[in-house]
Amino acid sequence: MKATARSLGRRLAGGTLALGAVGLIASFALPAETFTTLPSRLAALPWYAVLLLLLMQSASLALLVTQWTALLGSSDSDARVSWCAVLPRYLAGNFVEAVTPSAKLGGEAARLTLFARGFGVKTSTIGILAAVHAACMLAGLAVLLPLAVRLGAVGYLQQLGGPAPADSAVRWIPLLAVPPAAIALLRHAARRMRVASPAVAFGVAALAVVIWALYPVKVALAAEFLGVTVSFGVVVTATFGAYLVGLLPITPGGLGGYEAGMVAVFVSAGVSPADAAAVTVLARAVSFWWPLALSALAAVGLLGRTAGGSAVGNRFGTRAGDSRHAEIASASREVA
Repeated sequence: MKATARSLGRRLAGGTLALGAVGLIASFALPAETFTTLPSRLAALPWYAVLLLLLMQSASLALLVTQWTALLGSSDSDARVSWCAVLPRYLAGNFVEAVTPSAKLGGEAARLTLFARGFGVKTSTIGILAAVHAACMLAGLAVLLPLAVRLGAVGYLQQLGGPAPADSAVRWIPLLAVPPAAIALLRHAARRMRVASPAVAFGVAALAVVIWALYPVKVALAAEFLGVTVSFGVVVTATFGAYLVGLLPITPGGLGGYEAGMVAVFVSAGVSPADAAAVTVLARAVSFWWPLALSALAAVGLLGRTAGGSAVGNRFGTRAGDSRHAEIASASREVA
């Protein structure tokens, strides 16, 4: 455990240095008013706006937990898989993902280990479930891609004054390329249905469509509440562009990269740096810091139950709590 703590400490230190460098670059690249007006603009937000955005982000997390509950429930596990049991393990993996500069890889490894240990799922089976989940998420994105490109990239090109041929190509190429991609992804998931029925997989893919659709809607609402006028097409481009940049394993949770990508798209589309920064900070607070707070509580809760179980085991001479201790220790080793 000490080695794991040292490894996580090194990751956090490296991520903090990278994040500091990004912040320093931003302070030189953006006008001073971008930072001086930001606190007052965020403080002026109505309470119901913040509440609505937090509820929408919580709904996204709830849908992701529902996906995994369905997949784990259809596996070869003998344990009872409930939504309430999946939630803390999913959030604990989310916490690992947020505090280490390993993009999705570290968090996913920890999450799968927690699922396998907590529900007695075989290693081979949990790998298959992860592949099915990834295929269903990509299939859900593929379903939305033609509309996203039409609203996003086309609107962004028009905002930039892009040429007509490029506009036409962006409009029609996805309509030709996306259906075969979606079919291929679903066939890939179908080949792995030894542990997840087709009905479960299609249900997971349907939830993925809703999850992906909520991404730009939250950013658009953040802009609306802040009084920033920007087309939904630019919002779509900024949201998914920032998300892709944030996947680079440079800083914890993609911090810095996500913000820089979103601000860059907004500014290039004619939004002032102050407005772009305000929308980005609010959207990021909702999509990153709120889930991080929930995930930290879940991780502390799991560790607390581990400590409590170990204490009971020591008192009565049993091995109570050992299973959960092994569960968390194994997950920690995965990202060490």
